[in-house]
Amino acid sequence: MPGNLLLRVTHSVLALHHGYRVPGGEERAAEQLADLAEAELGERVAWLRRDSTALTASDAARGLLAGGLGGRQVTDAIERTGANLVHAHNLFPTFGPTALRAARKAGAAVVVHLHNTRLVCAVATNVRNGADCTQCHGNWAIPGIVHRCRGSLPESVAYGVSLPRWRREVVGLADAVIVPSIAARGRMLQLGLGLTADALHVVGGVAPEIAEASPASGGRFALLVGRLAPEKDVETAIAACGLAGIPLVIAGDGPEMARLQDHSGTERRRMPRHADSRRLWVRTEPYPGKTSDPAASADAITTTGATGEPTASAPAPLRRGSLPTAVEILGEELLLELPNPPVVRGSTVFVGRVDASVLAKLRAHARVALTPSLAHETFGLAALESMAAALPTIGSNVGGLPELLGADAVVPPSNVPAMAAAIRRLEGDDEAGLAAAARAEELASPKVVADRLRRAYDIARERPAINRHYR
Repeated sequence: MPGNLLLRVTHSVLALHHGYRVPGGEERAAEQLADLAEAELGERVAWLRRDSTALTASDAARGLLAGGLGGRQVTDAIERTGANLVHAHNLFPTFGPTALRAARKAGAAVVVHLHNTRLVCAVATNVRNGADCTQCHGNWAIPGIVHRCRGSLPESVAYGVSLPRWRREVVGLADAVIVPSIAARGRMLQLGLGLTADALHVVGGVAPEIAEASPASGGRFALLVGRLAPEKDVETAIAACGLAGIPLVIAGDGPEMARLQDHSGTERRRMPRHADSRRLWVRTEPYPGKTSDPAASADAITTTGATGEPTASAPAPLRRGSLPTAVEILGEELLLELPNPPVVRGSTVFVGRVDASVLAKLRAHARVALTPSLAHETFGLAALESMAAALPTIGSNVGGLPELLGADAVVPPSNVPAMAAAIRRLEGDDEAGLAAAARAEELASPKVVADRLRRAYDIARERPAINRHYR
């Protein structure tokens, strides 16, 4: 089986995770919790990872239908690390209940972390045709097959047959089950996982660092960070920013990238690398905000030659009706940090998937952060990260986002005028950014989350050892 085991000495927790083809918030959340367990709880954490990109379709189907593959690898990992607790994140398609049985046979406590609704919904989002869908629930997964929610009929059948078969065993093998929010707990109960509310332990995401000052008033653009998938409702953010008159920077990748770029404007432009540009117009003042007329301000602009050295400087407005360039929206310093040239569509800039350091710089130059969604979000890690950066953060009134952001920072999903009004109200507001940071600290500081994680681990370990041996 594909996988790699990272070992240290005298581990007490073995974390399992089957990575997605396009990594996202779940991977970051799992890593942050492992770091938290080590820093705050004194645990030692080893990882057993598998990667979907290394699997063939037949291997994935075989693992799904069999309830997991390679249980001996889990047993060996427990023996080699001395782990007395297994923290299982994404189990499918190749870990499944097989991994949990192996953990129990080895005498380890088992914690199952339900980051999403995969145990019931084949696509784990409960979104179909742009709307919330709960047709599959409990042991009933026929609608997912009928609607071909996984795309192809064979893959939809594999999930439709397997999930009802293994759902009850996965939760039955768990000594404790973790969910990311109160809203996620309610959704799991609604979908019929077979657990009571007190059996689901709420442990949200972590905000390791909280900014002491807000960058909002000096920012240039609205920022959206996330996977570009249908359920993320990115179109609403694009339209709302157009209505509010603020450029939008989108950081992320996913299956909707090409379609969203086509949707975002009438002219597709790919910015050249700075070193290859023979003439570059650089706006040196922050984006003024709250106006859709790019000619409303006369900012200093600088021309550069092929060497990148300044050759002239003079105050001059952008031409009325002209579309801004990536440099005018991002600023020269951010453009230079990007690993690949951004794609500009109208006043929307797609920067693709970027690393944490570039994300931090994007947030440091933003006026507001947006987290729209059609899905019943179980948490909203990108929203938390923006809040921790002291950015005013706006989201959709679905799932765990209101719980995280607060009632004043959410709007109805797919409501362009409502989101545009919220953008006008909050963008560039340093006080709103600091309030978001204070809320992030209250809900997701390392100490707060560590206390919740400790309780879940303690409950799992306190379960009588005889109950942990699978029979």
